[in-house]
Amino acid sequence: MKSILGMGNALTDILAVLPDDTFLKQFHLPKGSMQHVDMETGDKIWQTLKPMGVQYVAGGSAANTITGTAIFGMKSGFIGKVGDDELG
Repeated sequence: MKSILGMGNALTDILAVLPDDTFLKQFHLPKGSMQHVDMETGDKIWQTLKPMGVQYVAGGSAANTITGTAIFGMKSGFIGKVGDDELG
């Protein structure tokens, strides 16, 4: 069997279950999208989201793809770099 190695950003996805679209509308975030925001906006979003309860999971497209290949039985590996912060 072939093997696969992924290299990419070792990211942490932060997941939250929202009761409705109020949070998205508050920050002008289109449903189902990914948005790049400046630090000030990111901090405001985080301060509002964190008390709602969040879940941290490994993420990043390369890592997610390699996870999928491993689930399907392929010999898989991942190389990434983490930061020196509360998530890394």
